[in-house]
Amino acid sequence: MERESLDTHMLEETVTSAANGDRAARDLLLSRYWHIIEIATRARLKLVHGREDASDIAQDAAIRALLALRGYKWQGRKPFLVWLRTIADSAAADAGRRHTAGRRDARRELGVLDDETPAIARSAESLADVSRHADAVREQLERLDDDERTGIEMNVLGYSYAEIADHLGLTAEAARKRIERAQVRIAYALKSRDR
Repeated sequence: MERESLDTHMLEETVTSAANGDRAARDLLLSRYWHIIEIATRARLKLVHGREDASDIAQDAAIRALLALRGYKWQGRKPFLVWLRTIADSAAADAGRRHTAGRRDARRELGVLDDETPAIARSAESLADVSRHADAVREQLERLDDDERTGIEMNVLGYSYAEIADHLGLTAEAARKRIERAQVRIAYALKSRDR
């Protein structure tokens, strides 16, 4: 408990210094929390878009976070991490929208479809269903605690249970069980929602 409050106090000082333009504090924040930005960005892209260059988008998210620090009001460690994830998620969503806008098909937008057009492309409702499902998954992910969400995001990105366990400070078996329980809760919530 004492270590956590010390870490929180140090983080608050680092955020304040970074917001005031301290380059070393900004570098420390980026090095310490880059993995959160990267995981949030990659998870959003994998769930929704999957084709954007995640490292470029993570860099964009990091720049956005650094620029937004001046207006950030310290409320504690967890709200800071949620704020950081939200910025990364927003950067990924913006990139996804840019990607989608770049591949629009005029025939589809004008409603001129031929028999060779896949059925899913014919139905705006089915595309909206996919989007609603992705939003529901993101909503369920946000309801998890930080370690569960990080574990699932790392799992989706292909990290081994040993790597996840090392990051979370658990055994590989404990990490596997924690991830599986969280996945079951998400699946159950989504199934209940669809009834």
